[in-house]
Amino acid sequence: MFIKNWGRCDEWGYFHEHEAIQKAIAEYGVAVIDFPKLGDGRRIEINAKRLTFEEASNYSEFGIIGRNQIKTFLRDAYKAFESTNLLPQNVQKKEAKS
Repeated sequence: MFIKNWGRCDEWGYFHEHEAIQKAIAEYGVAVIDFPKLGDGRRIEINAKRLTFEEASNYSEFGIIGRNQIKTFLRDAYKAFESTNLLPQNVQKKEAKS
């Protein structure tokens, strides 16, 4: 799996245009996913408070908007991983219920 982490890089043109990389991805059937970006401020605050994402998604100090940002990030991240069909089915079903 190759993860395009939009939280770390927002320019992937080189990746898409690099012939050797694209050839290897095609040859080996590498799944490529877009990992969503969580805003830097929110990410830094979560790390500073040493919160898990589950704790952060329910942390009252983040307010409704902040908690919703985290929940949206998690939902999009799970969807990205699930799109590869590499996760065991029981993990996919469990996460989909959350």
